[in-house]
Amino acid sequence: MNDSKNLWTRFLLAWILANGFGWFSISAIYILPYWGPWATFGVSTVLSLFQWIVLQKYFEVDFTWLWVSPLVYGFFLYFLFSLKLEISSFAFIILNIICLGFLGLLQRYALDYYIDNATAWIFVSPFACAISMFIAREMTNLFTHQSFVAFWTSSGILYGFITGISTISIQGSSSLNRPEIQ
Repeated sequence: MNDSKNLWTRFLLAWILANGFGWFSISAIYILPYWGPWATFGVSTVLSLFQWIVLQKYFEVDFTWLWVSPLVYGFFLYFLFSLKLEISSFAFIILNIICLGFLGLLQRYALDYYIDNATAWIFVSPFACAISMFIAREMTNLFTHQSFVAFWTSSGILYGFITGISTISIQGSSSLNRPEIQ
């Protein structure tokens, strides 16, 4: 039982870090604007790769995650890059829910074989994204005057925390697919 808790703790920490670093990389789009909108697809691949490394280690998720995630993350980031985040909070949340809901549907297929109750991911991912981005947007507006680095990094950390806890809950009391991880 204690080993199972340690595995979940390590998974949660790794998932939060993967999302924090992955979402931090998104700020490169804004820091280096000459890359243009095409960079959104490259950065989304980096984010998806960080996520997949953790999912592969703890759940043995195959490469499906890597061909599903970058495409939808890329379109999502392209829209955000094009709008320069200059939309109302309500429109921002709706855009999150639509794009990440579609992504959640596709990622659900990538997770279905590996995680119990993966269908919940269709709802978990978009709402976690909407909540984390809304909180991060308000925090950065309040404290850092719209720092893109602070916004994307804090969004990723919050998203990683919410989806990590949700993944543990979705998986329930069952152990990870690889209980021999040390």
